[in-house]
Amino acid sequence: MSEQQAWTVETLKIYFEKILEEKDRALQAALTAAKEAVSAALNSSEKAVNKAEENATRWRENANEWRGAMMDREGKFVSRFEYDEWKRGIEASLASAAINAGIVEANRERLNGLEQRLEMLEKLVQENRSKIDHVVTVKQAMAWAPLAGASIITAVVVAVVSAIIQWLARR
Repeated sequence: MSEQQAWTVETLKIYFEKILEEKDRALQAALTAAKEAVSAALNSSEKAVNKAEENATRWRENANEWRGAMMDREGKFVSRFEYDEWKRGIEASLASAAINAGIVEANRERLNGLEQRLEMLEKLVQENRSKIDHVVTVKQAMAWAPLAGASIITAVVVAVVSAIIQWLARR
């Protein structure tokens, strides 16, 4: 209102009614906007809840599949009992191998000793053969007869020792 007009009860009433109407319209618009926002939020939350329920359902289905796959896989694992039995078997095999290695080493040492003896015997046989080859007369041959007999005995001993060595080597 302009300053020239004076306020009367009626003009004040009209003025305040206009202000109240404007406030009511603004409040009504705000309420409508709030209702729309709440409605949109409810729709979004319903969609989110539905999506979460779908995801949870899929997850449970997948979890059951994973559980089944893990059970199948674990069924192929070696059990503790089987592992312990296998380990005991390996340890026993290793202990047996160690014992056998000791026996082989002892036999190797014996074999080396027998080979050295055999070499000495073969050397003696070779020496005796060269002496026998140089015999010119029967008398000399007769003189060497005991040595020839020893040579034959030596050859027999060499053959026996050689057979023993071959037999030990096969074991």
